[in-house]
Amino acid sequence: MINAPPRKPPQIAVHDDGGLHRLERKLQILCLTAMTVFGSVWLLTYGYVPGMVGLVVAKHVLVAILAMGLGLDEDFDSPFSLKRKRMT
Repeated sequence: MINAPPRKPPQIAVHDDGGLHRLERKLQILCLTAMTVFGSVWLLTYGYVPGMVGLVVAKHVLVAILAMGLGLDEDFDSPFSLKRKRMT
Protein backbone atom coordinates (compact mmCIF):
# COMPACT_ATOMS: atom_id res chain seq x y z
CA MET A 1 0.00 0.00 0.00
CA ILE A 2 1.50 3.30 -1.12
CA ASN A 3 0.63 6.46 0.78
CA ALA A 4 -0.26 9.34 -1.48
CA PRO A 5 0.82 12.83 -0.48
CA PRO A 6 -1.91 14.97 1.05
CA ARG A 7 -3.87 17.28 -1.19
CA LYS A 8 -2.88 20.94 -1.38
CA PRO A 9 -5.00 23.26 0.72
CA PRO A 10 -7.41 25.46 -1.23
CA GLN A 11 -6.12 28.83 -2.40
CA ILE A 12 -7.56 31.71 -0.41
CA ALA A 13 -7.50 35.13 -2.00
CA VAL A 14 -6.10 37.63 0.46
CA HIS A 15 -6.22 41.26 -0.63
CA ASP A 16 -4.26 43.92 1.14
CA ASP A 17 -5.54 47.47 0.89
CA GLY A 18 -2.56 48.53 -1.17
CA GLY A 19 0.84 49.65 -0.08
CA LEU A 20 0.40 53.25 -1.17
CA HIS A 21 -2.79 53.68 0.82
CA ARG A 22 -1.11 52.39 3.98
CA LEU A 23 1.98 54.52 3.35
CA GLU A 24 -0.17 57.61 2.86
CA ARG A 25 -2.03 56.86 6.08
CA LYS A 26 1.19 56.38 8.07
CA LEU A 27 2.69 59.59 6.67
CA GLN A 28 -0.49 61.46 7.53
CA ILE A 29 -0.31 60.19 11.12
CA LEU A 30 3.38 61.09 11.33
CA CYS A 31 2.76 64.63 10.04
CA LEU A 32 -0.18 65.19 12.41
CA THR A 33 1.90 63.99 15.34
CA ALA A 34 4.83 66.22 14.41
CA MET A 35 2.56 69.25 13.97
CA THR A 36 0.96 68.61 17.37
CA VAL A 37 4.30 68.27 19.15
CA PHE A 38 5.80 71.33 17.46
CA GLY A 39 2.65 73.34 18.20
CA SER A 40 2.76 72.49 21.88
CA VAL A 41 6.49 73.30 22.07
CA TRP A 42 5.82 76.62 20.31
CA LEU A 43 3.15 77.48 22.89
CA LEU A 44 5.64 76.70 25.67
CA THR A 45 7.77 79.61 24.45
CA TYR A 46 4.98 82.04 25.40
CA GLY A 47 4.98 81.12 29.08
CA TYR A 48 3.59 78.67 31.58
CA VAL A 49 -0.15 79.15 31.09
CA PRO A 50 -0.22 78.92 27.26
CA GLY A 51 2.26 76.06 27.51
CA MET A 52 0.08 74.08 29.90
CA VAL A 53 -3.01 74.70 27.78
CA GLY A 54 -1.06 73.55 24.73
CA LEU A 55 0.12 70.40 26.48
CA VAL A 56 -3.40 69.53 27.66
CA VAL A 57 -4.81 70.00 24.16
CA ALA A 58 -1.87 68.12 22.62
CA LYS A 59 -2.50 65.16 24.91
CA HIS A 60 -6.06 64.82 23.63
CA VAL A 61 -5.04 65.32 20.01
CA LEU A 62 -2.29 62.68 20.31
CA VAL A 63 -4.75 60.17 21.79
CA ALA A 64 -7.09 60.84 18.84
CA ILE A 65 -4.18 60.33 16.42
CA LEU A 66 -3.34 57.06 18.20
CA ALA A 67 -6.94 55.91 17.82
CA MET A 68 -6.77 56.80 14.14
CA GLY A 69 -3.53 54.84 13.79
CA LEU A 70 -5.09 51.81 15.44
CA GLY A 71 -7.93 51.94 12.93
CA LEU A 72 -10.71 52.79 15.35
CA ASP A 73 -12.05 55.45 12.99
CA GLU A 74 -12.64 53.06 10.09
CA ASP A 75 -16.18 51.96 9.39
CA PHE A 76 -16.03 48.23 8.75
CA ASP A 77 -17.35 45.05 10.25
CA SER A 78 -14.74 43.14 12.19
CA PRO A 79 -14.71 41.10 15.37
CA PHE A 80 -12.76 43.92 17.04
CA SER A 81 -15.10 46.69 15.89
CA LEU A 82 -16.46 48.96 18.63
CA LYS A 83 -19.73 49.41 16.77
CA ARG A 84 -22.72 47.63 18.21
CA LYS A 85 -24.10 44.94 15.94
CA ARG A 86 -27.82 44.53 15.43
CA MET A 87 -29.35 41.34 16.68
CA THR A 88 -31.71 39.94 14.05
